[in-house]
Amino acid sequence: MIILGSPGPESWEAIENGDNEMGGRIPLIPSGGLIGFGHPVGATGAPILLDSFKQTTGNANDYQSAGAKNVATPNTGGSASTTLGFIAGC
Repeated sequence: MIILGSPGPESWEAIENGDNEMGGRIPLIPSGGLIGFGHPVGATGAPILLDSFKQTTGNANDYQSAGAKNVATPNTGGSASTTLGFIAGC
């Protein structure tokens, strides 16, 4: 999950500055993503959608990104032949 925002053309600077970390300007996958969920085969998109809901409603508890109102979840399944993108705003 990505809390939507744009680091601009110098994205490497966003990484070096910590903009993509918890508390940063554009945190990426604050929950740890699918690896953090144990990567449940066959249901990988469901936890990410739940995580997106928690972020945009302010219910992500200890991994809440302050002010998270927009999220995007890219999901790829199988042999990369099944893809789904989910974008939500609150």
